[in-house]
Amino acid sequence: MSKISVKSLILLLIPIFFAFGYIVYPLTTLFLQSAPAFTDSFGSLLSNSAQPIWNSIALSLITVAGSCVIGTVLAYMVYYYRFPMKKFISAILLVPIAAPPLVGVVSFLFLLGENGLLTKFIIAITGMQTVPFIFDGWTAVIVVHLYSFYPYFYLFASSALMKTDSNLIDASYSLGASKFRTVFKVIVPQLLPAIAGASLIVFMASMASFSAPFIYAGSSKFLTTEIYFAKINGDTAYSAALAVILTLMSLIFLLLLRAYRKRNATSAKTKGSVRVETALSHEHSGFAGTLTLGVFSSLILLPVAALGYLSLIPEGSLMRNFFAEPFTAENYTKVFNDPAFFEPFYNSIVMSIIAVALVLIVGVIASWLITKKKISGVVCWKHSFDTLRSAREQSLQLHSFSALVFRQSFLSSQLLPVHSGYFRLRMP
Repeated sequence: MSKISVKSLILLLIPIFFAFGYIVYPLTTLFLQSAPAFTDSFGSLLSNSAQPIWNSIALSLITVAGSCVIGTVLAYMVYYYRFPMKKFISAILLVPIAAPPLVGVVSFLFLLGENGLLTKFIIAITGMQTVPFIFDGWTAVIVVHLYSFYPYFYLFASSALMKTDSNLIDASYSLGASKFRTVFKVIVPQLLPAIAGASLIVFMASMASFSAPFIYAGSSKFLTTEIYFAKINGDTAYSAALAVILTLMSLIFLLLLRAYRKRNATSAKTKGSVRVETALSHEHSGFAGTLTLGVFSSLILLPVAALGYLSLIPEGSLMRNFFAEPFTAENYTKVFNDPAFFEPFYNSIVMSIIAVALVLIVGVIASWLITKKKISGVVCWKHSFDTLRSAREQSLQLHSFSALVFRQSFLSSQLLPVHSGYFRLRMP
């Protein structure tokens, strides 16, 4: 039986401290704070939170389904077809994932809101007093979610398509199968693991979404907004209980998806090596396909373009006909001349540097211990190391939990600084 070295012991204590100090302790505190809400009136808790729970589940399922269709179809078109400016359009399709969530939500407000850029443009060219739509409620939340989350399916599906065995596709065509049948019988089954992974991330990210429901949902209740309102109203127990419910729902979805993946696990066995290049990759998308991709790419850029346009017109132009306003750099000059302008940037950069440093230290040490070291002979060390070995599977689970839940748990613990929250959220 090998003995653990002092060096390995010291290195092992670092990720163990991280696991207990930054995950177990805050979440335990959160569960303890939620106990009164569960024990005093469990029936009242369920009745009060029933609507937020079902609304959150429905929104997440709609987001997953819509994002899956949009992202997977776009990945298929970009990978298998030729069209002008392919690399440029491929980059544009990833714009939503690069923008911070709050920026994406606010950009739609400036684009399709009551005084939004597109709203005013429609009124100007049609002569109508008001537009025939109101960008609010469930429709607005769903549109923002589809815009924000389809890139996950696009990225996952694109990665899976690069590993697709084209020998199977050629065999399908040689047996007389149509393109439609080949796509759904040969290509789609090879994409299912990637789609399942993207579904997990998008479902939990949608459950964790706060900005879109907070700004657009109106009277509709969601778990994240209810957690926030309960917290600012001083109802700590109810806020913690809702956070626990949100965590349990995420866990249940994770376990169901993992069970589905194990039950439907398949592997294609072919002779020889996998051939990636296919005849389809030389096929032109045609006018309809090129037009579709061009229009969709333009729609992706519209919210960002609205922010850029509105930043170049004078202050107060939103209440006037801002199409007649001259462009000016006054807003940028005013911002950069403000002495307090750089303070948020400084705070954000400092927090980011601290979080990155902690992530590098703990992440590299944990990865090194998991892949390079074998610790045996002592039961407690074996259990600790087994916990580390499972980190690869649990990291997705932890990363997918609601950021609001972890923020709530950190507030409950009252001992951890702000940068520690970013450290925990970015660790996986």
